[in-house]
Amino acid sequence: MYCVAEVSKNETGGGEGIEVLKNEPFDNYPLLGGKYNSGQYTYKIYHLASKVPAFIRLLAPKGSLEVHEEAWNAYPYCRTVITNPNWMKEKMTIMIETYSIDGDDDLENVSETDMV
Repeated sequence: MYCVAEVSKNETGGGEGIEVLKNEPFDNYPLLGGKYNSGQYTYKIYHLASKVPAFIRLLAPKGSLEVHEEAWNAYPYCRTVITNPNWMKEKMTIMIETYSIDGDDDLENVSETDMV
């Protein structure tokens, strides 16, 4: 968490970089089938306009270079949801689930999701 905070601080300024809107404990939010329900919640907005080449900034629609990230960190499990609500609305949602476990690396269905 320290490294993420340092990078955020170093990359932010003048309306660009990473904007941390919330960084607070959460409770009673069930994750992974109710196994975890408390931890740290963060809500960030990544302002990417200064990080892309100028020709992309000229072509990119308004709001398309702003990515929102919500994360519920209930170690050893973490759920991160990435969206672009200002441009793509509900058409783009990326959910990343991370589960840190000890032992063998050949466990089946660690995240307990329906396999298709």
